[in-house]
Amino acid sequence: MKVAEVMTKDVIWLDADEPISLAAWTMAAEFITGAPVRDHTGKLVGVLSNTDVAREAAPSVNKKVSSLMSTSVVSITEDAPLVDAARLFAERSVHRIVVTDSSGAVVGVVTALDVLRGLHLSGILSATK
Repeated sequence: MKVAEVMTKDVIWLDADEPISLAAWTMAAEFITGAPVRDHTGKLVGVLSNTDVAREAAPSVNKKVSSLMSTSVVSITEDAPLVDAARLFAERSVHRIVVTDSSGAVVGVVTALDVLRGLHLSGILSATK
């Protein structure tokens, strides 16, 4: 099974220059725990998670997403096997991975839970009993 089969294709983006309060509201309203961040040109520049926001005890109203986001983005191609994504989750200790196509364009996001479901559905997990 490939990453493309379990990823979320409708990517919810945050903008690097938007206030943290708006980003937090967006994530809550969309029931997501993090999202990729783009700059004013649309280029992927980071990822913001609710953990990043929670680390800021009292986020300033004027503080921007760019001040809290992680700029170390973990990505994987959509045609990669799920076991490669599982390995990345284990090695990098992240909760979501940005999915790209062969040209490097963002085409989705995959979470650890997505990968676990896919591995279960593909029978890989049950084969290890």
